[in-house]
Amino acid sequence: MASTEQPIPLHLIAGPLGAGKTTAILHYLEQQAGQEHIAVVVNDFGSVGVDQSILGAAAPERPPTIKAIPGGCLCCTTPIYLEQALQQLAQEPAIDRIFIEPSGVVLLARLKQDVQRITAVLPVRLHSTVTLIPPGRIKETHYQALPFFRQLIDEADYLVANRCDQVTPEQQTVFREWTARLTPPKKAVWLTEFGRLPPHWFRDAAAPTNPSASAAMPDTHGQPHEHSAHDQQMVRGHWEAAADDVWDLAPLLAKLATAVDRQEQDGLLRCKGVIHTADGWRLLQWTEEGYACDPFPPQPVSRLEWICASPAAAAEWSTRLKPIRHAI
Repeated sequence: MASTEQPIPLHLIAGPLGAGKTTAILHYLEQQAGQEHIAVVVNDFGSVGVDQSILGAAAPERPPTIKAIPGGCLCCTTPIYLEQALQQLAQEPAIDRIFIEPSGVVLLARLKQDVQRITAVLPVRLHSTVTLIPPGRIKETHYQALPFFRQLIDEADYLVANRCDQVTPEQQTVFREWTARLTPPKKAVWLTEFGRLPPHWFRDAAAPTNPSASAAMPDTHGQPHEHSAHDQQMVRGHWEAAADDVWDLAPLLAKLATAVDRQEQDGLLRCKGVIHTADGWRLLQWTEEGYACDPFPPQPVSRLEWICASPAAAAEWSTRLKPIRHAI
């Protein structure tokens, strides 16, 4: 077990769907280049673990230890699995740092309280909470109008506007101005691309514990609590195929490109997957701002996951989000 004299630092990397949480963790892993043994607790928004595949392919010289908790939100339906994951990691030798990547619909205050309650009896301590914001939401109107979005920002120690190559200098200025007025102020506000975060953020002191927090909180393991009405309507879907099957992504990419232009009408919120194509394995990631399709190491299966704003949208995209098998 890790030494109780030097608790393992733990960091929460939060943000709404498509903010770049996984990318930010990957960037940290690349920076370390095997200097640290990193563990990641990843809370996939779907049930088949695409984020687990993405992180598992990182840092081949010293791959991270992955604890996947798919198919539910850490702050309500799966906190017991978070407790089990952290207990297991605390007992493993040579874990230098733990990241938790919650789903994009997490209630961050609740998750932070759960983490502090769980780690109170473990050689693990919460250090920093980082919230990433996607380009379409780096405006004060989202903060004022959306309670869910506001709590992600309020609970962050470090606030990041990610993928700033997709916003104008004027938008960046507005973001800096309104975040400078936040109370209490953040340790830092950062504008970046590709999830590039300053490494010294992860060397800060442990967050102060609140001994009364756990006593004041009822035990709600397995008891869902209220997310916003919008979050409750979201529907997930997924597709899988054998690794030997080869797929043509061109028709699928064309549909996703159209969805960027008509996102509100189409109801697609997020899509990601790893798929075997005639040009090799590809990592596909889609958000309302755009999509990318990049080379990726071979995987045991092809898999695609998506999340939609309503059951009707999910029914439509369950038909549209199926690659066409490549004729060999």
